[in-house]
Amino acid sequence: MKLKDILKNRAGIVTEEITSQQFVDMVNDEFDIETLELMKQAIEKQITMLSTMQGIANRKTIKGFGS
Repeated sequence: MKLKDILKNRAGIVTEEITSQQFVDMVNDEFDIETLELMKQAIEKQITMLSTMQGIANRKTIKGFGS
């Protein structure tokens, strides 16, 4: 089950997108460790993907090592 679907089922605060403040409030109001861990994993996965994409986009070739 995707995080978005889980969040949609929580207290009706998620319809399609949520604001930053709604997300912070939701985290502060959450007391289920499994849900918080799931959110944490999803955020870390997204950060890793964005960092990787950024690293690939900014990669510079070193002259002399190309064939």
